[in-house]
Amino acid sequence: MFGSLQTHVCPTTHFKCANYFCIPTDKTCDFKDDCGDGSDELQCKHRECWHGEFKCKNSECIRPGYLCDGEVNCVDGSDEENCEIRMVIGSKLDLVGDFIKCGGSHSVHSTFWCDGWPECIDNHADELLCNMTCSENKFQCPNGRCINDANVCDGQCDCLQSIDGDCADEINCTAFYNKTDDVVVCTTGSTLSCWMPEGNPSRCIRQKYICDGQNDCFNGFSISDEFGCDKPNSHLNDEFFKCKDGRWLPFKHRCNFKAECLDGDDEADCEVFLPCDEDQFRCASGECVKSENRCDGRTDCWDKSDEIGCMTVPCPSQHWRRCEIGKQCVPIEKWCDYAVNCMDGSDEKNCQYRLCKNDEFQCDSGQCIPLEYKCKKYREEQMGCVDKSHLRNCDDSKCAEDEFKCHRGPCIHQSMVCDGQLDCDLTWDDEDNNCYFMCSNIASGCQCQDVHINCTGHGLDQFPYDVEKEITFFHLGGNNFSEGLHENTFQHLDRLVYLDLMNNSIKHLEPFLFSTLWRLKTLNLQNNKITILQNCSFMGLGQLTGL
Repeated sequence: MFGSLQTHVCPTTHFKCANYFCIPTDKTCDFKDDCGDGSDELQCKHRECWHGEFKCKNSECIRPGYLCDGEVNCVDGSDEENCEIRMVIGSKLDLVGDFIKCGGSHSVHSTFWCDGWPECIDNHADELLCNMTCSENKFQCPNGRCINDANVCDGQCDCLQSIDGDCADEINCTAFYNKTDDVVVCTTGSTLSCWMPEGNPSRCIRQKYICDGQNDCFNGFSISDEFGCDKPNSHLNDEFFKCKDGRWLPFKHRCNFKAECLDGDDEADCEVFLPCDEDQFRCASGECVKSENRCDGRTDCWDKSDEIGCMTVPCPSQHWRRCEIGKQCVPIEKWCDYAVNCMDGSDEKNCQYRLCKNDEFQCDSGQCIPLEYKCKKYREEQMGCVDKSHLRNCDDSKCAEDEFKCHRGPCIHQSMVCDGQLDCDLTWDDEDNNCYFMCSNIASGCQCQDVHINCTGHGLDQFPYDVEKEITFFHLGGNNFSEGLHENTFQHLDRLVYLDLMNNSIKHLEPFLFSTLWRLKTLNLQNNKITILQNCSFMGLGQLTGL
């Protein structure tokens, strides 16, 4: 038995661990011990951390603001070690290496101290003990703190609020945004809406700071204030839309219910909107969102109209109920269902949960499910515990004839085996040894073996779109793709971990060209003729270790 494990050959899509397990190749060198013995994290080449980043013990790099913030951000948890609380006293900064204690549990790298952006979330201590004279293009708060001038009248208070609630950087700002029901809506023609990652408020960027070479949509997503500032090559004009403000946006951003041009002209003269479904709410822009997202405390409409006027708007029907705090409404059937739906958690308070019957399994949360659901994993999440506790301690569980037993895990239906989705959470053996894939040679004459395809030196000037989606290694060197790579070229090849484009006379890289290649680890662009790199050319390559 032991000898057969030693000689077992993993499929080419997988890596063989030192303990003889097979794991998907893209699970190696991801800072996680996926093998169980750590062998998938040995001999990895990780990038050096940038100045100001914190280097975890496993060589992972994280933003400085995440150090000692009470949440584990390094996979190995090393960002939360040695985080005893110290205080900032008087004008003395408490240094721990290159990091400064905020006064609570947070620490900030010295590079980010007095840079105009508060990293000490609770008390802004990193911006309080700074020089009293602000430099050009800075605004000075009453307490002496300097903030970027672009932060003035952006809809968010960056200076500390006074006792009466006033904010020095948000006074006399009616020309730049309107505030209704605590919802900030940027003024079309004067400011650009900068949406931020979930949990962070959006900002309004004034016209003078658009395309000024400084990204003021800090940590934002979608269209940045510095995106589209350079005119695309003439042969790409038909693929871009020119805003009145002078920026060039991809045509896919036109008529998408999101006013991303300063004057909103990307949403002008659009087709008549189709009616929304009965369970949907129509935003002021015409966009349709789920009715349950109306007045839930999160903006789902780009124009934020789903969160305006909520205190006077009743819940969608008698089958909905308003949460204790704020304006959020939640369907009655989601109250006391063992899952928190209200942002304040009030839907799971004062619940009278029944005792489970003899033919039921009691989840860790107290939820009762049919006993036959124990150690069975279904695609339908409602068929099991909300907290997934029915999938624990399943080593000795027995499976039916039409089911597959995950190694040291639950049973799944045979239809979930070799379907391209990982359903055995810890071992992935449902997509392992029995799922060999052999690619086929394509019309362009490229050679294929397992999940490797070789199109090197075939004189191609157009991308071979008949390549199968299972391909993980793609050799395309020595062709002529000077004009043949576009935004959707690699859209169906999201399993690629290696892509060779060397010696292809490539002159430019379009925005979002690689945006779907989130698994890609090696990209070879040697010996091309690239003279233009537009914004977002490398967006999506979060796993890249070699370029």
